[in-house]
Amino acid sequence: MRQVLRTALVLLALVALVGPGLPASAATADTLSAGQQLTAGQGLRSASGAYSLTVQGDGNAVLYASGGRPVWNSDTWRSPGSRLVMQTDGNLVLYNRAGASIWHSATWGHAGARVVLHDDGNLVLYRSDGRVLWSTGPDVAPGSGSLGYTLGSGRVLVAGQSLRSGAASYTLAMQSDGNLVTYASDMRPAWNTGTWWSPGAKLVMQTDGNLVLYSASGAPLWHSGTWGNPYARAVLYEDGQVVLQRPDGRAFWSTGADRAGLPMAVSTGNARQLVTVTVPHAGATSGRLTAWEKRGTGWVAVLGPVTAQVGASGIGTAREGVSRTPAGTFSLTESFGRLANPGTALPYRVIDGSDWWVSDVNSSLYNQYARCAPRTCPFNEAAGEHLYAQGWAYNHAVVIDYNRGGTRGAGSAFFLHMSNGQPTAGCVAIEGDPLAALMRWLDPAAAPLISIGVG
Repeated sequence: MRQVLRTALVLLALVALVGPGLPASAATADTLSAGQQLTAGQGLRSASGAYSLTVQGDGNAVLYASGGRPVWNSDTWRSPGSRLVMQTDGNLVLYNRAGASIWHSATWGHAGARVVLHDDGNLVLYRSDGRVLWSTGPDVAPGSGSLGYTLGSGRVLVAGQSLRSGAASYTLAMQSDGNLVTYASDMRPAWNTGTWWSPGAKLVMQTDGNLVLYSASGAPLWHSGTWGNPYARAVLYEDGQVVLQRPDGRAFWSTGADRAGLPMAVSTGNARQLVTVTVPHAGATSGRLTAWEKRGTGWVAVLGPVTAQVGASGIGTAREGVSRTPAGTFSLTESFGRLANPGTALPYRVIDGSDWWVSDVNSSLYNQYARCAPRTCPFNEAAGEHLYAQGWAYNHAVVIDYNRGGTRGAGSAFFLHMSNGQPTAGCVAIEGDPLAALMRWLDPAAAPLISIGVG
């Protein structure tokens, strides 16, 4: 930013030479050369007229296709009177009326650079020797396929569009159901946002550096949490990871490389469905939940990964009164909730004020479901879990079959339920929409398991 401010002083000296803007005839040119600028209402036009770049009266610089479809923008509306300057140091800068930089290409240090608008909708900033310094990337109309391997700052990925790694080993697809999925070349899903319930969603590489998935109504469904990194871009690599990079190429976030197969060693027996919950270390209170399906001799991820909260004391050996999630592999055979069945084939119980899970270590019903009206139960109710009283966290839940033999003191009432974003008393918790989707997927005929561990 200091460089931008420094070059602003140079620009003041250039005003006498450049004037308040380009001549009117320059608005139809496809090139903005060093020392030139565009003011409100002025712009560039590609050679065939298929694309135009306009500095709007509201301060936003917008690249339009010939039909008026916006392709890229600087995200700087609310700044009327702005001007776009191709500085002599190589930086393309949008200044507001007060002279403050509100957007720039971060390409200083390249005297004589120029920016050209091409007939493929790509706005490209070239060095004096013709090498590319920065670009918005070529336009791809909605639903028309791959945009290459990079989603530039200000660009959007809509349903039917995708990124593809250089050798086509991986594809990042914006699906029509709202889920953003990285697929390997064999169509195995390697990563996804878990937003399959929101048709019409779009992915935006915001100019503040945050990668955000918006619903059709404009509500954020998922984001990378990386604001504060202006003009970043998303790149799909040959190892399957989506990486966010600053303009200088430094990476600051990624999905992680593809890990084909299960994330940890699991004895699955005859199970054909498996839910894995992995944490980075035993003391961690959050991790990743992924649902896997047996296909042939291998396992394929079908849901997730999504963020999962585990016990406040991490995972490991569970016992009564300790907020630790049991590590190991357990069956998933029943479910319950305050709300109606979300569509699961597992046995499902709608709970009310008479439903309990017994945590009384002195009761023969220890770690079992019980139904009795309050103050009439044959166990210490203070040591039991009154299911309905837990509120919306139990709107939907799946029982984790840990210690179902009822070993006294070994721990009780472990469920997969809705998350409030905080560590649990020992359960596993995820967001409500992925939980409902997971429950619809679970099939008792597939002998589903959940495996919890470090991975």
